Amino acid sequence: MAKRCKPRRGHTGRRLVQALVLLVLAAAFVIEAFGGQHGIPTWGQLYRALGVPLETADTENAADDAVTVTVLDVGQGDAVLLAQNGEYCLLDAGTAAGAEALSAALDRLGVRRLKLAVLTHPHADHSGGMVQILRDYPVETLLLPPVAAGGETPWTLTLLTTVAENHGAKVVTAETGQTYAVGTGTLTVLQAGFAVADPTGLTGNSIENDASLCVRYTAGDFAFLDTGDAEADAEQALADTWGAGLRCDLFKAGHHGSASSNTAALLRAAGPHMAAISCGAGNEYGHPHDAALRRFAQFGVQYARTDTDGALTYTWQDGELTLRTAGKADAAAPAA
Repeated sequence: MAKRCKPRRGHTGRRLVQALVLLVLAAAFVIEAFGGQHGIPTWGQLYRALGVPLETADTENAADDAVTVTVLDVGQGDAVLLAQNGEYCLLDAGTAAGAEALSAALDRLGVRRLKLAVLTHPHADHSGGMVQILRDYPVETLLLPPVAAGGETPWTLTLLTTVAENHGAKVVTAETGQTYAVGTGTLTVLQAGFAVADPTGLTGNSIENDASLCVRYTAGDFAFLDTGDAEADAEQALADTWGAGLRCDLFKAGHHGSASSNTAALLRAAGPHMAAISCGAGNEYGHPHDAALRRFAQFGVQYARTDTDGALTYTWQDGELTLRTAGKADAAAPAA
């Protein structure tokens, strides 16, 4: 008499579980590798869509006294993330073309909300991604540069104000001397715009560059200086006003490493140990300029560049500043 083979119960269930696990792993890989591109959502977008409480998702740097400054690779533009004790501040937001990639990069860094978002000036390579940031993340305060006396409000500032208010962010116009807490550190507005004494012969871009917000972040013994695209006149005004008060361990190179910025007067006063140059590979402006690089060498400043090194992550801990480079394969956005 032939024996009947009984089906093994559980085999079908195990195969189903294995298939689901493989599917989840594949989906996680796609999100991790391509989130923010080709319509694929980032982790942050998924959290928001699924209703995951964003304030509970911050695990990186949550109980860390270290300061992390990440100069994101946004091509020919600026976007700098300050992280300390579980709180985050974004300085500028790159270009509109790189907005999705910027959000994806912030998601990978563990950002779920921003204590502060700062726009140094309304040029497109600094402001382009800010609308996306305001839509993608809860932002407590948006700090905008003032409008020059007698000047018209740039449409970019009007747009950002409207979007920020619609998404619950407090909008503040910067004034010299303002301070904002980020983690246990403090961001100080050193210069809220700068009126060029003799604008004759200057282009609108030069005047707007000199009107950049200049800020300094301090936490314990650490100091970071960001001057946006401020050029020589504005840097001289900073040095004259603050002198040794500009001292910093890390300097975000002015105007993408331009020779018209990063002057000897500023470097002498600030005395940075390291400088981060944010610029796009093969950019049409030739940034960083050789003259600026020679000045860094003259003052003993070690520099790194996003166009060759990708995103730059600086960590200050136990009195030491270290640098980790991402490499171009991990760039947040292509060069513009």
